[in-house]
Amino acid sequence: MKQFISIIVLILLLFAGKKGYGLYKKYRHAKQLKFFVASIQLPKLQLTDIIQPVTLTIRQAITNFSTSNFTLSALNIDAYTPSGKLVAQQKQPLNQPIQIKPNQTTEIPLQFELSPQTLIQLIRENGGVFTAGSNYLTTGTYGIKLRLKGYVQAEGFDIDIDQTITV
Repeated sequence: MKQFISIIVLILLLFAGKKGYGLYKKYRHAKQLKFFVASIQLPKLQLTDIIQPVTLTIRQAITNFSTSNFTLSALNIDAYTPSGKLVAQQKQPLNQPIQIKPNQTTEIPLQFELSPQTLIQLIRENGGVFTAGSNYLTTGTYGIKLRLKGYVQAEGFDIDIDQTITV
């Protein structure tokens, strides 16, 4: 009887060890997911933008450098000023899980709505109207810095995102 119990305990330990190693391997591979902004789309700012909200579209890219498939079940990113004040929240959550295959980059479009007050505050914090205008004329961007913070949930692991972009 003792041998039977010993065999069952050994089988359970082997099963738990294999499952634990699989989770450890998945966790290690989750650290190999890299996040960057592929593109930013902000409409050309005009005087009417002081009256109505402006939609900022960011294509968030996720590259899987591991040998494991990952399913993203949640993505939550908010936009902040460089000083840390919340500017805009992501308009739509993920509608369905996204599959990321090994050694593949996937882009996810995210939309943020900037209220007129927020837009004015951002422009002021980044040097004012003249600085934003001259940046746009010389470089094609407004020179407005945003900090994107949030997380991605992949295979049950939460992975933090913290990146600074210039619009």
